Order: sequence, then C-alpha cells, then structure tokens
Amino acid sequence: MEDLSEVITCAQFHPEHCNLFAISTSRAVVKLNDLRASALCDGSAKEFTVPDDVSRNQSFFSEIVASISDLKFSRDGKYFCTRDYETLRVWDMRKETEPLKIIPVFEQINSRLVELYENECIFDRFQCAFSNDGSSVVTGSYNGLFCSFSLEQGDDLAVEASVDFVSGANRKHLLSAPDLVNASILDSSMGELVEPVKRIMHVDASPTEKVYAVAAGPSLYIFHS
Repeated sequence: MEDLSEVITCAQFHPEHCNLFAISTSRAVVKLNDLRASALCDGSAKEFTVPDDVSRNQSFFSEIVASISDLKFSRDGKYFCTRDYETLRVWDMRKETEPLKIIPVFEQINSRLVELYENECIFDRFQCAFSNDGSSVVTGSYNGLFCSFSLEQGDDLAVEASVDFVSGANRKHLLSAPDLVNASILDSSMGELVEPVKRIMHVDASPTEKVYAVAAGPSLYIFHS
C-alpha cells in the first residue's frame, strides 16, 4: 500500500448510457470510461481535473483533503458532482477543464486540520447527491448538519438532523448553509464537532421527488423539500 500513489475511490455508471461509467481517484481526478472502446479500461475517454491553484498554500494535508469521497450523476446524466473533505464540485459532462460550480462546504476548517488529523476525522468520507430535478446538490457535514446548495436562483440551506428539529421543538437550525456550517466549526469544541452520532456522512436523494434520506449515527431522517 505504501507504494501506491493513486487509488480509485468511487465508481458510478451513467444513468442514460450503460456503456459509460466514471471513476474518481485519491488525486482529485474523475475519469470517464467507455466500454465500447475497450473491455480493459486502462485509459479514459475524458478526464476531469481541478486546475492547479498556484496561489493556494500547499500543506501536509493538501492531498488528503483533495481525495474524492463520492461521485454522483444528475438524473439526466448531463452533470455530475464530487465531494472531497472540504469542497463540493459540480461538473458539466461537456467541459473537462474546470468545474461548473465550486461549493466550499467547510470554509473555516483549515484552522482545525491538525486536530482532525490527530483523531483521524480528516479521513471521513462524505457523500453527495443531486435533487430529483437537478436544481440542487446535497451533502453532509459535522454537528448533525445536512446541507442543500442551490444550482439556480435560490437559498443554500443547512438543516439539523435531530429529533428536536424534526419534531418542531427546535427551529433555529434552519439557516443559510455557509453561515451555520462555519459557525459550528468555529464555535464548537473538537469533541462536539466530530461527535460520532452527529457526523452526517451518508445522504441520498429520491429520483422522483425532493425527498432526502440522511443518516446521523444510529438514526435515519427523511426530509422533504
């Protein structure tokens, strides 16, 4: 394992064309493969790579947080989204050079990467999904927060996956996603931030309705938008 410089992290078939499938890697690359070209997919029809940002400071954690943890196609197959530790990206299948939209989920997390590395939470793998109509993408966060980001004109929301919120006892955690996620990162202790029962790593969306399944520890929450 020590000799590996890159590993496949996700694989997903195209929803419209059964001959196409995409794989993501630990080097933040997505490769689109065509089974009609070859049964051995040692090359790729298209390769989607995030452009190098020379202005961004590289650190010991750069490659770890850049590893793609999930990859999902939109229902029509024209777009796909990827999630790494800090960022959600939406790609147009016709454009390989740069993402259509970059969504920073954890804008304030850099200041706590050392702590997250020490307790191995930096290796957490968050999932993502498109809404049924492709108008928004959803993903999980820490502190029990489930985030929905609009790809059109609309609000980005963060919702608390908790019994109090679902029952209506606590409505305060229905706020803009950037504000709430960043506030939770800055204001919480490390123990509170990464409490196992409040890590929202698993999410999925209904293909026909704006309904989302969110796992928080031992509990499953269903949200209807």
